[in-house]
Formats: sequence, structure tokens, C-alpha cells
Amino acid sequence: MQTDTRRRRSASCGPSSRAADLCASDPPFVAQQMVDRGFVPSYDYALQTLHDIRYNRWRDYDAEASMRFYALRMHETGMVKSSPQEIIATGTNWRFLDQLKRELKT
Repeated sequence: MQTDTRRRRSASCGPSSRAADLCASDPPFVAQQMVDRGFVPSYDYALQTLHDIRYNRWRDYDAEASMRFYALRMHETGMVKSSPQEIIATGTNWRFLDQLKRELKT
């Protein structure tokens, strides 16, 4: 129980998967921590934000589909001249993300 308390006290909803898991599993605790540490003034707003963001869904996120969507929108508006396929082929490397997803599933 001691390690669990220490781990929970040091967590915040940042880029690490452990913090995201804590935000998904115990939003009231994290919301209170955000208020106590002065990040937000209102517990209710913090709690609602944690529920709205849905931290538990990040593992289902398809980065390549999102990249294709935004690249297509930028191509349509004339912001970039390359096609979405060219942008994905030359500007992305999914190996790290794919490996991370595989490791987190086990």
C-alpha cells in the first residue's frame, strides 16, 4: 500500500502512460491534486475536463489516420503542396509507436 500511495502522489496527467492510466482510473483524486497544486482553481472544472478528455482511449488512437486526415486538409487549403501519401511516406516513422503499443498490450 505504501508504494501505491507514493506512486499516486507523484502522478500528474502528462505524457507518460502511467499518468494517463491514473487519470483514467481515478479522476477525482487527480482533479483534487490539480486543485491542491494550484494548476486549476475549480475542482468541478478539473474533474469535468478529466472525464471529457478520456485518457483511457489513447491506446486506440490511430496516429496514421489522423496524420492522413490533417495532411489532406492542409493540402486542400493549399498550405502544403505534397499529397498526404507523400507526407506520410517521407515524414513519419511508426516503428516506435507500433512497438510501444505492442509492449503495453502485454
